[in-house]
Amino acid sequence: MPRGELLTSSERLELLAFPTDEGELIRLYTLTKADLAFGRQHRGDHNRLGIAVLMSVICVILLSVTGAGIVGLSSLWVGQRTRQIGVRRAIGARKIDILRYFQIENLLIAGGGAVVGSLATFLAVRKMLTELG
Repeated sequence: MPRGELLTSSERLELLAFPTDEGELIRLYTLTKADLAFGRQHRGDHNRLGIAVLMSVICVILLSVTGAGIVGLSSLWVGQRTRQIGVRRAIGARKIDILRYFQIENLLIAGGGAVVGSLATFLAVRKMLTELG
């Protein structure tokens, strides 16, 4: 395992290490004052990017779970309405009419949930931002 030293001067910061078997110094990294200032200035950008990626992954997972829930509810509702579907078919409704009815119903439910969820998210984020400063 190499040992290391930290050498400082007025203009740069050098990290030197040397292997135990050879004994010669190898420069691992050199930081200048400009590098250190840049790092302090842009440190928050990496945190924001990480949070944005994390939130994106969470949103994709939640949308997938929500989509699966909507599909499950749709199939449950169709299963419970077999009698209603039979009556509609008996009075002359085509398969496309029944399919269109269920699609419109599901779109209205999903759209309403999306609007309510978006509004709630907007209000929650706005409240968090005002409380955090």
